[in-house]
Amino acid sequence: MNELGMKQFHDNDEKNALFLSMSRPYITGVIIHDPINNEGKEIQMPLFMDIHTHVPGLTDDAAEGAHAKDLETQDQHGAQYLKYWYDKESGKVFCLINAPTKEAAAAVHRDGHGLVADEIVEVKEGL
Repeated sequence: MNELGMKQFHDNDEKNALFLSMSRPYITGVIIHDPINNEGKEIQMPLFMDIHTHVPGLTDDAAEGAHAKDLETQDQHGAQYLKYWYDKESGKVFCLINAPTKEAAAAVHRDGHGLVADEIVEVKEGL
């Protein structure tokens, strides 16, 4: 430890891991700040709607629980799950997501609870 209480690194791999963790993009609303690639510039984070055409046995608790798992997992993929809608009778679920890519949006579901969407569409907000 140094005088500031921070761990001293002597191994290049550890230095690189620390640098990468400190330089990852972070989300504020729908704006992404990337200190490496965008040099402090703000860019609009893509907005996606994902569609689950039929989730068998969908209940209020199941929808709420799946969304809670998305919220726990989203930061690992640079995503932000904003809202979800569902219809228990048909088993349809729709999720609104800010994510850097479709793949990142899908990874949140896959890693969080395994219920991957049937379709993910980039959308623009209208009036």
